[in-house]
Amino acid sequence: MSTQNPGRHRSSLYSAALLRRAIHDYRSLLDRGYPEKPVMNLVGDRYRLSRELRGMLMRGVFSSVASAARLERRVSRIRCTDTCIAARQAGRRGELLVDGHNVLFTMWNCRAGRPIVRATDGFIRDIGGTASRLPHDARFSRLAVELCEVIASLEVPEVRVLLDEQLPWSGEQRAELEQIWQHRRSWSTEEDGPPGADVRHRAGAQQAVPVSCTFLTHQSVDALISGRSQDADVIATSDTGIIDQCDTPVFDLGGYIVEQIYSRIPRDM
Repeated sequence: MSTQNPGRHRSSLYSAALLRRAIHDYRSLLDRGYPEKPVMNLVGDRYRLSRELRGMLMRGVFSSVASAARLERRVSRIRCTDTCIAARQAGRRGELLVDGHNVLFTMWNCRAGRPIVRATDGFIRDIGGTASRLPHDARFSRLAVELCEVIASLEVPEVRVLLDEQLPWSGEQRAELEQIWQHRRSWSTEEDGPPGADVRHRAGAQQAVPVSCTFLTHQSVDALISGRSQDADVIATSDTGIIDQCDTPVFDLGGYIVEQIYSRIPRDM
């Protein structure tokens, strides 16, 4: 005997159909050049979208022109590594510049079970936003370990992770990340991996390319990355404001962790 609720199933199908119509109308208006916020209000009110569904539109649907421009700049994990190594061999720093809180919030909101979307520009984003705040306990320690493991696995010559000073506990978070990174060399000799890590999330064995990583705080990470992007060979963020202001290749590090480490399948927009 089936235990499924037919009413709930019909409601789910209705919501999916409603969202598809809203996405169509929203993107069509963006493609005609109408401003994002008034379009969101118009479409959201017309279809009586919940706050969550409006968030999906805002963070997951963009005009055809904007989507194509960002897709052209987006690089894979392998391309990110190859670009940085080639830059180092050519006499540049070979640096990956990471928008730290952008990546950490994506990780945290994914772990917390909040909606994750693959946007029309190819980047994976969470709907939780920064309002949820990062945890200030062992849960952050787990995120920090996982982030350091993944950074080590990328095999890029140099990594700089920037954290926003204006967010709560950013100084403590920087210090913890730095401490974890400094002790990472002992991980490969421990069968259970670093403290707080899940074995299935481990990045693997020792790396062929030594990775130098520094963790810094700054008053305005967005402005710094946008202004210093020419000094970096690849930037890691899904922030549209940063992406649109830079010409540097962009690696979706948060999205990579969502799919490859957490095995989460984002909702295609």
